Amino acid sequence: MPFPRLYLKPGRDRSVRQRHPWLFSGGVARCETDQPGAVVAIHAHTGEPLAWGHLEPGATLRCRLFDFGPEPPACDAAYWQTRFAAAARWRSICIDCTRTNAYRLINAEGDALPGLVVDVYGPLAVVQLRTAGMQVLAPLLVDWLLGQGFAHLYRKDDTDGSSCWLAGGLEEAVCREDDFTLFVRAESGQKTGYYLDQRENRRSLAPWLRGRRVLNAFSYTGGFALHALRAGAAEVVSVDASAALGPLVERQLAANFAGPQPHRFEVADCFDYLRNCPAGAFDAIILDPPAFTKHISTVERAARGYKDLNLRALKLLPAGGLLATFSCSQHVGSVLFRQILFAAAADAGRQVRLVGAFGHGPDHPVDIFHPEGEYLKGWLLQVME
Repeated sequence: MPFPRLYLKPGRDRSVRQRHPWLFSGGVARCETDQPGAVVAIHAHTGEPLAWGHLEPGATLRCRLFDFGPEPPACDAAYWQTRFAAAARWRSICIDCTRTNAYRLINAEGDALPGLVVDVYGPLAVVQLRTAGMQVLAPLLVDWLLGQGFAHLYRKDDTDGSSCWLAGGLEEAVCREDDFTLFVRAESGQKTGYYLDQRENRRSLAPWLRGRRVLNAFSYTGGFALHALRAGAAEVVSVDASAALGPLVERQLAANFAGPQPHRFEVADCFDYLRNCPAGAFDAIILDPPAFTKHISTVERAARGYKDLNLRALKLLPAGGLLATFSCSQHVGSVLFRQILFAAAADAGRQVRLVGAFGHGPDHPVDIFHPEGEYLKGWLLQVME
């Protein structure tokens, strides 16, 4: 049975021909269906078939494209299971499962499955179904995940209240990252329960923190603190606005170290903490804030926030001090983020150099035709004088 057709306006087929997986409403001339999640055939205004995608009627991002070319995909159970399996094979290559069983199993466009994210925490898989098309495929996905041996499946959706257990039920998952024991709560945790995209950055930053007094701002459950302490940091102060995180951080420290560690957790707004902190109190500062913008219309305001935050940090550090600073705002690209840091260093009156760069790891692959998927970026800066 042929798929309904979606016709593009004249001159609006360039991005589709370049295999970009997002099709916006402004490029659509007409569509033969308004069924949410329907598979539609994308045609140029001339009638030429170009691609295939899931429809989001009424949305600005009208269609998520998952297949390209003139030949229609099968779109049956075997077709989607093949894509799920390909994602799993890549993780078996890029993740050392003898040390880590917490990772991203499916990364939306990066795995040619736009709108679908699956994060794994040991026996638990947390699913985000961000499009109507992936919601249609939910029963098929659940069956496949159960077949992979995951006993607990949780659907996480913070926007419409549809979060629920799809199978099993687990208040807290116990899992591993680089031989660290982690306690992850899918229901109450941020994102899917943990910031898996920072794994390689936690690992690569740790050696730089040996012997240093470290401020771990926006600490969440203390991932950077664990790595810093193992590397031999002289002191780590984890700061977060949520008091509920403190006991969880302490539990993770107790589970991973034999005795007391030079660490303390403080509850504070990180902007205020940096404002009131005495200069020279830390030799290294980690800034890993939540996204400051989720829409292009607020990028300017977000840029001011990033500049203010990094300006305060740079003023505090002594000569030779290190600043590891991150942005997970999709609309703040790497070029803009670097310009923000340039402006912060200039206003702080400090001589600063870039000594390292950060991004997400191989379990968060990015479709080269979809640069928007490269949301996480970071820099390691050193204050010279």
